[in-house]
Amino acid sequence: MDYYYLTYYLLLGSLALIVVAGIQRFRHLDTSMWFLWALSCVTLIGETTAYVWALKYHNNLIVYAVSSIIGISLTCLYFNYSIDIFKKHKTGYIIALISVLVGVLSNFYFQPPRNFPSYFLHFEALVIISMAMFSLAYMLQKPGYIVLRHEPHFWVCTVLIFFWSITYFNWSLFEFYANRPDRENNLILLSMFFVNFITNTAIAIIFFRLPKMKAHGR
Repeated sequence: MDYYYLTYYLLLGSLALIVVAGIQRFRHLDTSMWFLWALSCVTLIGETTAYVWALKYHNNLIVYAVSSIIGISLTCLYFNYSIDIFKKHKTGYIIALISVLVGVLSNFYFQPPRNFPSYFLHFEALVIISMAMFSLAYMLQKPGYIVLRHEPHFWVCTVLIFFWSITYFNWSLFEFYANRPDRENNLILLSMFFVNFITNTAIAIIFFRLPKMKAHGR
């Protein structure tokens, strides 16, 4: 089996693992974690659709143009309910609305839908990294002692910063490695697979551990 298909199947499997974990722990999900689970479901559907479109139409970039807008909206809603001050002022909804407008203009006006949506993906990475870092700072400045290993939102933010920081770097090099020999190109693509696989596995573990985290966090 070609390693491309193997890595893609592993990626889809890691996303499916999050979906299964969310279903098993559904009654333990608060509103923010529900949106994170919904994001994983949408990502699985998007990646599956992209795979089919790549085989059938030989271009799946329009799928990512749409799914990226949905993805950042759900991520904003996750942060809206995981950060108290965001929830109070509906900041997540405001950022989500702005992101949708930027996404539509960027992916369907400034860049054709069949081109790589690099403008919006850079915007998406910066917005999510900023929200995750703010969430960590807000969490750590709260009075009292927080047992971090029992705080799911701390680990979600850490995973998101890990994923989007490396992904942002990879996208910044997109034009560079796109025109390189296959060997160098494949190394970059392989690194992107590992980042995605590690991120999905980590999120799945967080979902599976939710009951223990909440029990110790009370």
